[in-house]
This record gives sequence, C-alpha cells and structure tokens, in this order.
Amino acid sequence: MISTYFEGGQLMTETNYQNDLITGISKEYYENGSLKSETSYKFGRKHGLYREWFENQQLKIAGQMAGNKKVDSWIYYDQHGKKIKTEFFENNKLIKTEKSYD
Repeated sequence: MISTYFEGGQLMTETNYQNDLITGISKEYYENGSLKSETSYKFGRKHGLYREWFENQQLKIAGQMAGNKKVDSWIYYDQHGKKIKTEFFENNKLIKTEKSYD
C-alpha cells in the first residue's frame, strides 16, 4: 500500500498496488481526516463501486465502474443526504437522467 499525506501530516490517499497496477479499493481523504472517496480497481482500471462523500460525511455520489467506464446507475445527493438525480450509463455513455423532486 502506498499512502500520501497533506503538508500537515494528515493522510490524503491510500492506494494498493499489485505488479505495478492499482488494485482493490483506493481511498482519498479530506484534510480533516474524513473520507472523501473510495474507488475500486481491478488490474489498474476502475472497476466496481465508486463512492464520494461531502466533507460532512453525507454521501455525494454512488455508482459503478467497469473497465474505467461508468455503467448502470449513478446516484447523486445533496449535502443533506437528499437524492437529487440518478443517471443511467451504458459503456460510459449517459442514456437517461431522472431528477428527484419533493
């Protein structure tokens, strides 16, 4: 695992490598230590679950990747946890967007 740090010494990223390729879950952090994003990798390519959070730890984005491409549904939230839209992808191409309304 390779870790990088902010100038103040706080953890910035954690990334696993196997045979010089990123593998497993790579994590990125805010300077305050809270988790910013998690990206799944397979053989050096984004593959699997991707999640991103606001600094207040509310989920911001959740989606799936396959071979570095967005696939299936990607859900976006506001800073209070309210779903604001869902995007649907096929082979990294946006095919439909559904906005969420109250």
